[in-house]
Amino acid sequence: MRGYHGILATLLIVLVLVVGCEGTGVAPTLPTLVPLSATPVPPSATPTVPAVSVATPTTVPTPMPTLTGSGGGVIACTVYYQVGDEIHVMNADGTGNRPFTQNRVDDEFPAWSPDGSQLAFCSRRGGNWDIYVAPADGGEATRLTQHRAVDLNPAWSPDGTQIAFMSERDGNQEIYVLDVREAVQNPARDTARRLTQTGRDVDDAFPTWAPDGQQIAFVSTRAGHGAIYVMNADGTDPRRLTQGDAEESTPAWSPDGQRIAFCVVQDGHWELALIDADGAELGSGNLQRLTNTSADEYDPTWSPDGTWIAFQSNVDSQWDIYALDVQEALRSEGALAESWRRVTADSANEIGPSWGP
Repeated sequence: MRGYHGILATLLIVLVLVVGCEGTGVAPTLPTLVPLSATPVPPSATPTVPAVSVATPTTVPTPMPTLTGSGGGVIACTVYYQVGDEIHVMNADGTGNRPFTQNRVDDEFPAWSPDGSQLAFCSRRGGNWDIYVAPADGGEATRLTQHRAVDLNPAWSPDGTQIAFMSERDGNQEIYVLDVREAVQNPARDTARRLTQTGRDVDDAFPTWAPDGQQIAFVSTRAGHGAIYVMNADGTDPRRLTQGDAEESTPAWSPDGQRIAFCVVQDGHWELALIDADGAELGSGNLQRLTNTSADEYDPTWSPDGTWIAFQSNVDSQWDIYALDVQEALRSEGALAESWRRVTADSANEIGPSWGP
């Protein structure tokens, strides 16, 4: 099994198993959200999510405790439904949860533009997974990619003019970038440019921009397993940041540009951790963990002011969105899960948060 080959397939398996087993009384066994390398991760890294019944989408959950930090902003995430996965938006404390997309096709992987005026996402409404963008206050979505291959994981440049994403258009998973205005003005033409140049035995995915727009962090299997890399924004000078042997995924650059949050398999589970953006690991040569539970925590996204991180976790037997105070998590080395703030609390499975202004 080679690296991340089939990231899309694994993500779609997750979706099918969650939705297909809802209401059947059978608890689906979900694979991890990204494929693993040839060295298997312990079975406990494969979470089991009980079946849930979703007769009618719940759009307004029970109000959550207000975040005590100044993160503020709005969180978008993917919600699994029996027919068509949708994107929801909500206040950072979980109140005001409402659907952003409403149709019978799959809409997933939301990403807020830097100014919060637009939301990029992936959709199959055109018959294939492509990148779309829609106004934050509602309105018609505009298709940005037109390729027959799979396009996923949109990430905005800090100035809001470009979107980096993962595509399989050359047979393996590579990082591409498009100019948003150019893509809107040329709807029938593929305007994306390839940034990473690896062979078919290597996959690159999950791009995230540095706040100054000069670099992009991403996940690559160049080392034989998923690890965090960084490259210049034009694709030159790719270099590895992390040096461990564990699977790593979904990097997220902090708003101040100093740190990168990411996921790493520790003790058989996906956990959240931090590294310095220059590659020096925080602490005394060790990863600084943000979570330390017997569940899986995945896909971090920073609050606009960099004091909080939202993420998905199955700590309560299904996937929900939570938020943690970064400094509090560092002081406790991730041991204080009871201090998390739960953002979603309905019967659906919610994943893939994006925290916007």
